Amino acid sequence: MNQPTIQRKIMRRLEAWPGFQAVKTALVDVPGLEVYLSGGAIRDVLLGNRRPIKDFDLFVDGPRVDRFFQRLETAGRMESNPYGSPRWFPAPDGAPYADLIPVRRFSNGLWQCRNILDVLNQFDCTVNAAAIDLRTGAFLDPQNACRDAARRMMHAIRLDLPATPVRPGARVTHAGGLWHRLIHYACSLGLEIEPQTARWLLEHRPPQAESRRFSELFFVPRLSRWPATGAVGAK
Repeated sequence: MNQPTIQRKIMRRLEAWPGFQAVKTALVDVPGLEVYLSGGAIRDVLLGNRRPIKDFDLFVDGPRVDRFFQRLETAGRMESNPYGSPRWFPAPDGAPYADLIPVRRFSNGLWQCRNILDVLNQFDCTVNAAAIDLRTGAFLDPQNACRDAARRMMHAIRLDLPATPVRPGARVTHAGGLWHRLIHYACSLGLEIEPQTARWLLEHRPPQAESRRFSELFFVPRLSRWPATGAVGAK
């Protein structure tokens, strides 16, 4: 799938979302702000998945980020996601929500992000690390998401995340969160785990207590096909 095709497919999904018109209006009202779509909505297009989108990940940067959030709040309601960033539920009720992540507050326990490329280069895995600029339509793929999606490969980007809390007071670490996300998405999406990522997963399994806390804070990860020993893979 070439980039123009990818961009068209992504934009069609985005334009079908009830919250998209409010985002477009807010972009006009807050000039100079950068807004990028990333995460699962793009990943599913790259993998050819047709399942309904349950949420959108919007990364925002530039002046007056809070004003952008305020504009969206007039067209829905705001809560906080597990990381403490705004989660926007557009009208009508039942429409997919959007996590609104300020680029300069995004952290996986590594360095502070200064732009969207810093964010994508700290993501969990390559197939998640693509973005589209909602102002220009530019497609960003610094970690070869398209290549690994075509290979159906689970490939971690960073394996040096620290064992520090994902947010103050949380009892899930950045490293533990990565472990659960990598296996969950490999199993859920039918991806083969590449060897270096597989070795790290085998060597860094967190305690069961952290798995319980991860399920309480984020989602119940799909781990049933994860092998305790032997060859690693999700197929």
